[in-house]
Amino acid sequence: MDAEAKERARAEEAAERARAEEAAERARAEETADRARAEAAGARDRNTLLNAIRSRLKDNSKTKVTDPLTGQKVEDLKTDRALRKGYAQGLLVILALQLGIMNLVFFLVGLGQLDYEQWSLNLYMAGTLAEIFGLVLVITKYLFAPKGK
Repeated sequence: MDAEAKERARAEEAAERARAEEAAERARAEETADRARAEAAGARDRNTLLNAIRSRLKDNSKTKVTDPLTGQKVEDLKTDRALRKGYAQGLLVILALQLGIMNLVFFLVGLGQLDYEQWSLNLYMAGTLAEIFGLVLVITKYLFAPKGK
């Protein structure tokens, strides 16, 4: 009977170990499922938060500048930019006309249609080129000043 009792005790121990392993496996499975549920809930929360932020950013009433001085600075910069753009376009038109007239005079003198003394023509060409370079300098230096100023 001793052998039989020992055999039963071993069988009970093996059954107990199997039950303990099953319980541990169930606990691990439940823990994995809990983690998956928590991650899914977190993802939903992140998406909800992200959508809320996007909708608030689309609503300009909540993101407008509240400081009147800052708003005025922005308006001044927009006006300044438009003014610079207009001046730059106007000066470029003047520059193109100046070059066109200079080239026309040069070709007409070359074709014999106009007659100028050599020193007078050289003076005119040099003066026109100096004026064009000066205009380019004004455009680049003053109309497109560095942002720090």
